[in-house]
Amino acid sequence: MNTEEIANFKHEFNIRPRFSDFDMLGHVNNTRYLSYMEDARIKYLEHILNTPLTQVNTVQIVAHLDIDFKIPVLPGDSVKVFTRTIEIGSKSLRLESLVVGYPDGKEDSPQIAAKGSTILVSYSQSAKQAVEHPQELVNGIKNYEKVPVKEA
Repeated sequence: MNTEEIANFKHEFNIRPRFSDFDMLGHVNNTRYLSYMEDARIKYLEHILNTPLTQVNTVQIVAHLDIDFKIPVLPGDSVKVFTRTIEIGSKSLRLESLVVGYPDGKEDSPQIAAKGSTILVSYSQSAKQAVEHPQELVNGIKNYEKVPVKEA
């Protein structure tokens, strides 16, 4: 397990897989990983903006998702999703996510269950179009990440 890869992320979000997350093969269904990433992404952005997303004027909508599955998450495993911004464009952000499983809930044995990437676009609900990012979002990401974020 490459714990160095996890160390590159500051934001983590704990997930407790529910019974309904498991499929007939006995592991977390692939669609749930996307939900886990979504939940973590919302908490990440709320942390960056220091406000609930329901209270912002410009929202972030998903333009693209991709995910690579590595290992299954099984009953009894705990899960954390790690999220970071790796690229900021004028209207889009590229986030990277790691879904990490901890077999039998043991924190000392993390295993990357999936890696994902999400492109978000700043969107004005009133104008019904993509817009440039609010400056507080850009500044918040740069201040939070404390590392150079690739700007496109």
